[in-house]
Amino acid sequence: MSIPRIREQKSNWIFLFSFTILFSLIFPKSMPQFNVLGQEREWPEPIGSWPNPALLGEVVCLKEVNGNLVALVNAGGLTVFKIGFDGGFSVIDTLPIGQSDSFSIRGDFAYYGDVWEGFVIVDISNPENLRLVGKCQIDYPFHEGIGLVNDFAYVSSCESGLTIIDIENPDKPAVLSCLSLPGCAVNISIKGNFGYVALMDGGLGVVDLSTPDSPVEIANVPNIGHINDLVVHGDYAYLASGENGFQIVDIKDPRKPQVISKDQGAPFSLCIAIRYPWVYLGGRDGVTIYDVNNPFAPIVKSKTIRLKAVRCLHVTNERIYLATNNGEVLHVYNLETPYNPVLVGKYFTWVDIRDIAIFKKTCYLYGPSSVVHIIDIQEPSLPSLLESVDVGTPPRKIVGNDKYGFLWIGDNSVSVFKIEGGRFEKICEKTFVAPLLDILVSEDFLIAVNRYGIVDFLKIREGESLEVVKSLQIDQGIGAVGYHEGNLYFSSQGYFNVIGIPDFGGEADCAKRPIDGMAEFILIFNKYAIATVGERECLEIFDISNPGNPIWVSRYFPSYKPNGVAALDSKFLVVSTDFGEEVIDLVDPRMPSRALFNLNSVSLNVATHDGYIYSAKKNDGVFIYKFDHLRVPF
Repeated sequence: MSIPRIREQKSNWIFLFSFTILFSLIFPKSMPQFNVLGQEREWPEPIGSWPNPALLGEVVCLKEVNGNLVALVNAGGLTVFKIGFDGGFSVIDTLPIGQSDSFSIRGDFAYYGDVWEGFVIVDISNPENLRLVGKCQIDYPFHEGIGLVNDFAYVSSCESGLTIIDIENPDKPAVLSCLSLPGCAVNISIKGNFGYVALMDGGLGVVDLSTPDSPVEIANVPNIGHINDLVVHGDYAYLASGENGFQIVDIKDPRKPQVISKDQGAPFSLCIAIRYPWVYLGGRDGVTIYDVNNPFAPIVKSKTIRLKAVRCLHVTNERIYLATNNGEVLHVYNLETPYNPVLVGKYFTWVDIRDIAIFKKTCYLYGPSSVVHIIDIQEPSLPSLLESVDVGTPPRKIVGNDKYGFLWIGDNSVSVFKIEGGRFEKICEKTFVAPLLDILVSEDFLIAVNRYGIVDFLKIREGESLEVVKSLQIDQGIGAVGYHEGNLYFSSQGYFNVIGIPDFGGEADCAKRPIDGMAEFILIFNKYAIATVGERECLEIFDISNPGNPIWVSRYFPSYKPNGVAALDSKFLVVSTDFGEEVIDLVDPRMPSRALFNLNSVSLNVATHDGYIYSAKKNDGVFIYKFDHLRVPF
């Protein structure tokens, strides 16, 4: 190659390199900042989550077995819960399945129809290890109910009517017969040789099952409304009949069933359970409890369970379990007084989370509803619900230290609660004159900042009252506030500011440095302050080793707009974004760089604790990642 040709090629490479550098400086956000990470630096799968991912769906059926609760989730899984004495739920095991609407349990086995696998038998003898043992194909795997008698399973389905399966050998179930029925068969209850089938708008069907390979419909009660569920007890069938509410049918003569009573005053009914003489009717507005000692004139005993969209019920001698499809999915009530159930626990399978707080190995999740979910993270890979507390108003923020938690609700109210075993025990409350802008917590103080620029420092006094020990006036138009070692850090339009509090050991007099916009939140990180500027979608990094003279160090643009930021350790930050989480290497704060990026679901905020990352996922609760698993080369 000639010398001129070499020079020409070299010149072209120099031009291309210079253009690339110039383009990146002018358009730093023109494309996602994806680095080539290498196989050893891949983001790990979450080690834990709450709620259980298999339960992010509609719970359609519940059964209690040997002190455990078995729940079937449509398009989710067959999940076994351990129920504590206080009603708390903890997941023991989950077996993923296809779409299914009901199941039945007898002895060591659960029976259900899987849309993909057909009729399935699962060994539940060891609740920690659910095991599929047998299956057979059926014409229409979508099914609504299952009855078990002797060696037979009776499967009701809208499409196929009634299918009878031989289950004598759990390893090899086999279809014996099918019977078409005049309606959508949503459930079946069996007494003796007769099956009573809820046919929705097709009435109540009665089937003679004395010959399993040749069943025959012998009677039908038509025009009695939209039957969603039924249960048979003694000489009567009790019906959840939609808009027709609650109905009782006399079945002394299976060939001549007759409606003997009806109560249309009940809410639109969807499900029913019985603990004789009490009938529990679930519907759109909760549970109605009936006394049926006189089946010709049932008495409404109470409507104490007021919930939306009760989807299914399961009643034992001691408790009532129910599921709703509005997010507060699983509930357990004590039935010491059968007509006055007392709530003892909840498990949320769908949670709209907006924020997250962690202290003393307890995670607090909250969002647009008034419910705070308190999660035990003693073992991060197995997070469990301790308590779900309705605080009356959607929380604005939760902060805490090793002794107290502080809950900001409404415009100007802060509640103080003890942190003991993750329980929420309110000890006092303080209402401020002006609406609050933010609350912070240090080892010694709660710091409340109002919208007029007044900062109150408060302590818990003897007698458990929250009292102001110092107040100061700072600029109005505050965007974000931080506090560290007696110094207050805050943003105003176009400035990052520091004020020292001499009474608390602060060193700064008053200092400010320009920033391009208004910071949305401030994180103190070692000797640095990280201010997130929403307008620029960036992080501004200040050296605050001398609080009286903060020095701007660098600026970092995450791949997407930051929703929250937390410190991992002395070297790394983690940022939540609308497209996942990003880890930032701050070994040299003058040159921050992206270490890892997790392209996943929306992360609305992030917290860290003991080397773990807790990411609040929109509609999905919290995902937990172990930092050691990130395998970032140090």
